[in-house]
Amino acid sequence: MTRTTNEDTTQKPTPTARFFNKRYHVFWAMLLYLFFSTSLYGQSPYISVASGNWNDDATWSGSGIPTSTDVVQIRGGFTVYVNTTNAVCGSLKVGGDNANNNTGTLNFATSGNPVLKISGNLQIGGDGNSVRRGTVIFQSGATLTATSVILGGVGSSPAPGVLSMNNGGTLKTGSLALGTGLATWEPGWGTVELTGTNSIPNTVFTLFYNLIINSGTTTMGAAKSIMDLGTLTLNSGTLSAGTNLSMTTNSTIKRHDGSMTGTLQGSGVFDVSYTGNSKTTGPELNNGGLRNVTVNLMAGKKIKISAIAKTAVSYKQPKAANNGLGEKLVGGRILKKNKKENYVMA
Repeated sequence: MTRTTNEDTTQKPTPTARFFNKRYHVFWAMLLYLFFSTSLYGQSPYISVASGNWNDDATWSGSGIPTSTDVVQIRGGFTVYVNTTNAVCGSLKVGGDNANNNTGTLNFATSGNPVLKISGNLQIGGDGNSVRRGTVIFQSGATLTATSVILGGVGSSPAPGVLSMNNGGTLKTGSLALGTGLATWEPGWGTVELTGTNSIPNTVFTLFYNLIINSGTTTMGAAKSIMDLGTLTLNSGTLSAGTNLSMTTNSTIKRHDGSMTGTLQGSGVFDVSYTGNSKTTGPELNNGGLRNVTVNLMAGKKIKISAIAKTAVSYKQPKAANNGLGEKLVGGRILKKNKKENYVMA
C-alpha cells in the first residue's frame, strides 16, 4: 500500500515565486507598521507655519491639529494663541532651531478660560542660536499644565526663554527647571501650582505671587518671597523652606492639608488661615510679622498650637472652640499663650 503525504503532493515554489512572495510580505508589513505608528503615536511633529489659533489646522504643518501624543514646536516668528479649553499635545518647544532661525511665541486668548494640557515637557527657548527666543504669555483665566517646564534653551548656543504671567493665569507643573539659555521670569499676578516632588531653581524663580504646593516635597534651596497681596497655599505635601522663604507685607499663608518646615524670614506683615483636617501648627506662626490667624477646620477636627511668636495674635474663629479644659476663644484671643493647646471645631 502506498502512503501519500503532503510533502509528496505539494508542488514546491520556484525561486522566482519565493522572491515575490517575500516582497509581498515585506510590503504588507511596512504598510501595517506605518498605519499603526500613525494611529498610536500621532502625526508628529506639528510645527507652526503661520500665526493663528491652536485649534486651526492652518496654523500647523501636520494634518488637523495636535493630539495628546504629538510633538509640537512653535517657531518661524509666529504666535500661536490657545483659544479653546481642550488644547493638548505630547510635548512643546517654543522657539527656533537649526531648521528655522527665528522666534516663537505661545499666547492665550483673553476670554473663555483657555486650557492647554501638555502630557510631557514644555521648553521655552530654542536651540543653536541666541536669536531663536521662545516666549510664553499667560492671560487671566488661562491654564497650562505640563510634566515639567524648562525656561531657557538647551544645548549649544541656547536661545533665551521668557515666561510671563503679568496678566495672571495658572501654571500647573511637576517641576520648574532652567536651561542654559538666558531665562526671564515675570511672576505678575500669576499662580504656580507644583504637583510633584521638586526643587525650585535657586535663581530666576525667586518671586511668586500665588504659589500652591499640591503634592510631594518642594524644596527651596535659596531665597524666595511671596509677593505683596500674594498667597502661599499648602494643599498637600510638604514645603521644605529651610531659611529661604519670606512673606511680603499683606501676603497670606493658607494651610489646608499640606505642611511646611523651616523658619520664615523677614518682617513682612502676613496672615495665616487653617482649613481641612486636624493639624499641628508649624513655622508659619513663628515669625514676628504674623498678624491674624483664621481657623476653620472641618467639624470635629483639632488644631494643636505648638508655637506662637507674638503674644498678641488675633484669632478669628467662626465657630465655638475649646481645648476640653474650658479654655475658649474670648474676644478673638486665646486665653493662654505660649502653651501647646488643642482646640476642637464644634
